[in-house]
Amino acid sequence: MKNVILFLLVISLTLVGSFAAANENASVCDQTFQLPSNQWRMISLPCDPGEDATVAEVFGDDIAAAFGENEPAVYGHNWILFRHDIEKGFAALGETEQNSLSPGVAYWMIQTSNSDATLSLPANSAATVFDQSEGCAESAQSCFGIPLATAANGIKWNMIGYPNTVSQNLINVRVVSNATGACTEGCTLDAAESQGLVHNRLWRYSGDGYTALDGGRDSLDPWDGYWLPTLNQAEGGQPKLLIGNGPEAFPAEHYPDGDHPRLWLSADRLSALQQARQQQTPQWNAFKRICDEMVDNNPNNDPYFIADTPQTGAAPLALMYRLTGENQYADRALELMDATPADISVYANPDHANFHYLGLAYDWLYNYLGMTPARKKAYQQKMTAISENFWKDYNGQGVFTYNDDTDANIESGMIHLTLGAAMYGDDSSAVKLLNRGWLGWVSGYGGRGKTPTYSNTDYLRESLGGVYPTGFAYFAGSDSVGFSGYQMTLETACHYDVNSKHPELKSFWGNTIRSMIHLTEPTRQKIYHTGDWQDPATLNTQAWFYQALAFASHFADKAGDSEIAAKGRGYAQQNDLGYDNGWFSEFLYSSPSAPVIDPYQNGLPLIRFANDPDFLMFRDNWSESANWGLFIGDGGLPVDHQKPDHGSFALWRGNDYLTRGVRTYDGLKNGDFFNTLSIENGCMINGKSCSGTAIRQAQTASQISRHRQSTSPLFAYGMLNADGQWNDDPNVYQPAIPVETYRRHFFWAGEYGVIFDRLRTHQNNGAKYRLRALTQPSVNGTTISQLSENGQHKMLHRTLEPSQAQIQILNEQDLWQAIPLWKVDQSERRWQSVINLPFSDATNVLNVTQTGSESLSEFDTLEHIKNAAQSGVRIGGWVVMFSSEEDLKDHVQYTVQNASAGMKHLVADLKEGSYKIKINGVTRAQQMTVQSNDNTGFFVSPDASSSLKIALTRVN
Repeated sequence: MKNVILFLLVISLTLVGSFAAANENASVCDQTFQLPSNQWRMISLPCDPGEDATVAEVFGDDIAAAFGENEPAVYGHNWILFRHDIEKGFAALGETEQNSLSPGVAYWMIQTSNSDATLSLPANSAATVFDQSEGCAESAQSCFGIPLATAANGIKWNMIGYPNTVSQNLINVRVVSNATGACTEGCTLDAAESQGLVHNRLWRYSGDGYTALDGGRDSLDPWDGYWLPTLNQAEGGQPKLLIGNGPEAFPAEHYPDGDHPRLWLSADRLSALQQARQQQTPQWNAFKRICDEMVDNNPNNDPYFIADTPQTGAAPLALMYRLTGENQYADRALELMDATPADISVYANPDHANFHYLGLAYDWLYNYLGMTPARKKAYQQKMTAISENFWKDYNGQGVFTYNDDTDANIESGMIHLTLGAAMYGDDSSAVKLLNRGWLGWVSGYGGRGKTPTYSNTDYLRESLGGVYPTGFAYFAGSDSVGFSGYQMTLETACHYDVNSKHPELKSFWGNTIRSMIHLTEPTRQKIYHTGDWQDPATLNTQAWFYQALAFASHFADKAGDSEIAAKGRGYAQQNDLGYDNGWFSEFLYSSPSAPVIDPYQNGLPLIRFANDPDFLMFRDNWSESANWGLFIGDGGLPVDHQKPDHGSFALWRGNDYLTRGVRTYDGLKNGDFFNTLSIENGCMINGKSCSGTAIRQAQTASQISRHRQSTSPLFAYGMLNADGQWNDDPNVYQPAIPVETYRRHFFWAGEYGVIFDRLRTHQNNGAKYRLRALTQPSVNGTTISQLSENGQHKMLHRTLEPSQAQIQILNEQDLWQAIPLWKVDQSERRWQSVINLPFSDATNVLNVTQTGSESLSEFDTLEHIKNAAQSGVRIGGWVVMFSSEEDLKDHVQYTVQNASAGMKHLVADLKEGSYKIKINGVTRAQQMTVQSNDNTGFFVSPDASSSLKIALTRVN
């Protein structure tokens, strides 16, 4: 990679020098391109201007318009294009040279008009011809082939252009080679790299430098040029890069079969539902009651949703007909289908309006006598119109949408897929709908202008730890509906087994249950908020948790995670989950004979690390009076309401919180809502002030990159890595303070906590450490004391480093007066202690906490341990040490002045290996092992002497 970067840098410098020398010496295609002044750009042609077209004919008028009347546009003097000849290197194009511009080739271009030039192609330009059929991606009927130059036993750089007018994900690009191997019939970029043919990344020049394109996320865009190197095994194979002429299409081998019903009602599912009916389970009774209310000829008794979303009643009634054979249910379902609007704009949030239920009802009533040919035709037209409206209003016709609006993307894609699967074989539009749903599943709907393209499987991949990024309240009521609907439609109608096709996704549903259980407060009344739009009393007022658990248990079973599926059912029985209005889904996914396990009595671990997004969850037991908490490192997935990374923590003792973050809407960009570190730099987002949290999604995503947990002795450790934060693009966050490194180390052991922040920035800045309290805290020197809301528990918090920190108590009622109550509920506005840190570009902050009963007044034995290389603390029976600077050590020394026998030592920031332990000059026989996943060492010092001199030295 180092050689790649050097090569690209040389290219940029070479071109700048070439243009300086030149200065001394001298429709079908309606896409346009903005060429800035005095900046090199690597461009390509999205269409074909023809063999006779010259540089002057194609771009002369565009450049002249940019210069206007200020000065004449003179080719070779104040504007020019270069091409890269494989043998001769870079050469300027002749102004009147014919056959010099063509699709598939990239060109360096610059102009110096002091204003942007709008480039366009002549009106007689033709669409690029995609005339190669062999080796293309499944989505493409044909491809455009770009021959690639090679070098014997070496790398050869090719400067290529993207020849199309619509963007295309790199996942659809293929490589074909005559050489023996996997790419003779076309292969992906990853496969081509594994064969030593072509690198699996392309490089784009943006004006400030090069960006490597990721084949799973990034797209090739109109007017852009790229560098692509062939590798040392490409010589003699005549490789080509194949670019298809459209997005990946729904795979033909998975088109739905001709039988109805085909959607969701597998033989096993129907058997389970009939069993529930026979046993009159609670789910069946709730389902039947609502269906009967819809057919009793009493409009005053109709469920509330009938008037607003008639389709929501159509599918349940159609299912009731299939189970009972009673025509009254089918007839009423048809009435509601007739009443379903095709105009989705009548709903404030049409993605939540269950339009896929229209497809389910169409499928389940397909052979009913009342489903006449005329009705079928009308429903086909309606389903097509619904898809068209979502495609236009929600998906930007597949090339532009906002990927941070997860539920809109996931649910709209699922609606396309389900409606298409319902009417496949009846209407030719069905294939178009299937393609739209498939595009959302594998590629996503654009995302240009705000975030990279994210497919619906990408959202799943970055949520495999089970903590859904937008929060469980949002997930339960919306995103889980989209994911489960996708999986049901693919597996039943399309015979596309998600678990076998995407084995990396199998853990999602089981881990969702695990995280729900672990994040539920010990009193089992609420679940901790992990994202936006959170109800302050999440569990017992949240309407959709039973539904989400029904989804999760069903699909966890199918993925082979049967034990946790059973615990999910047990969790639903053990907790007051509040409103039970997911009656249709709860019945549809119910399995009366499936096992049920009480999760609180059957061996769940006390500490759990959830990866993607990263959460460290811990407790000391599974009783309803446990000590419990979590450390949050959310990762970098774009999700609802600009949710950033943050390193917050929450602590609970017995039956109440001692500290936690705020449940909020559209507020996670604000550091002062959390127990986190923030940079106070006048940050502005969308014209509004923010606290400038140091851990924002920017160049890199944060993660808990080191973690360790133990049950004997009980402790949890995590290290949040948020290096390279703060994007300096003025259109994103401003002003910018680039963060070189930010690390937050978090340690918990029952009643004790240690938090060590190490922040390094490119300029001096003011930083603040924030600690939230549920009741008004008091301060004595550098010690903060705060009670739980019920007054039964207390937490002490002390800042050991820096010594000159100043503490300020703020009432959030005053602090957040400008924030509307619908964003931060009145009940969430409590207190916070703000620890003001000196201005510096190098900040270390060491804090300790201890929890106990309301009578707690002093820390257990507390000692600040510090030398030139180490910072740490002795608290109670624990010693916890960190490196003062951001480097891993192979030798550590420190002294504990107030020691006692049996002290437990956790030393962070160590290199992997075996260490000898020397205590007061005596080397112990037993060595200490440090693993690469946590870089910590643990040992117990049995010595009873009052002072301990510790030396740890790596031996291998």
